[in-house]
Amino acid sequence: MIKAVVKTAPPVATAFPPASVASPADRLPRIYRPLASTGRLVLVIDGSPTIQKIAELTLRREGYEVCCFRDGIDAMRWFAGPQARIPDLMLVDLDLPKLDGYRVIQKFKAKPRFAHTACLVLCEREIPSQAHLEQMGVAGSLRKPFTIQELVTAVQSSIADPLSMLA
Repeated sequence: MIKAVVKTAPPVATAFPPASVASPADRLPRIYRPLASTGRLVLVIDGSPTIQKIAELTLRREGYEVCCFRDGIDAMRWFAGPQARIPDLMLVDLDLPKLDGYRVIQKFKAKPRFAHTACLVLCEREIPSQAHLEQMGVAGSLRKPFTIQELVTAVQSSIADPLSMLA
């Protein structure tokens, strides 16, 4: 019969602290976290994931809270949930899947709680006339593709004075 003797080494003290595992939130780029929050909520309703991401990153960097949806139906479902709150601005693409942007705006504006929510339409084709935008209760429009500066300026103007872009 063979007997085995196992000797363990005493613990060694090191100059390095134990490694910690970073959480997924810590791995996010910090550059996109706002320095100071405006407390304003902007909804982005656009079928393009690229437009959603550009708008989200740009507006978060400017201090806005942003929620993105691929269509108006997803946005309406979100509003039915407990986490929903009234947005200060809705960026709505006119060429949405399932329910076009005109209908989305019409459905939201029909509810009294959205009376003070500004709307800004995003369009790839021709921009609706000023009279049509006023009739819809829309603050203004941005033609795709737009620059980051155009987006920021339009959002700031629309939230400061919802009718300023129509003048």
